[in-house]
Amino acid sequence: IRQTGPLTITFLVNGKVLDTTRYETPGRKHFEKAVPADWLSTLTDTEVSASVGELYVAPEDGKKFGVILVRMGFVDP
Repeated sequence: IRQTGPLTITFLVNGKVLDTTRYETPGRKHFEKAVPADWLSTLTDTEVSASVGELYVAPEDGKKFGVILVRMGFVDP
């Protein structure tokens, strides 16, 4: 975050944007939000993804870095 500035992550469920969150400080973060019931089905797989807005590009070799995702999934309320 020191090099890129704030980081924006968009969370998606089955291709639909659940939320977009902006993180302004480094460190572990927690995101949790209810998914609308009509976005889910027991008849098909559910795809959960996160899209990182600003990647860090290493000046030495041009490699791109985003975030480390530790865990992603659903909880039963």
